[in-house]
Amino acid sequence: MRCSALAALGLTLGALVSLAISRAGTLFDYSEPTLRTAVGLATFVELAAVLVLAVFILARRRESRGT
Repeated sequence: MRCSALAALGLTLGALVSLAISRAGTLFDYSEPTLRTAVGLATFVELAAVLVLAVFILARRRESRGT
């Protein structure tokens, strides 16, 4: 379970990095010229996913240590 949470965290961080790159420059010949509602919502959801996954991973880590 922890491995899949780490994989999901990596995927989410990758999506955030690609959003940032496409916003600041170009990524695969694509550039996000404006901050549309969909892009803002996607960024918010990705940040929320990072937070939830980080809390989950830390809780499982403490649980496995017995603390």
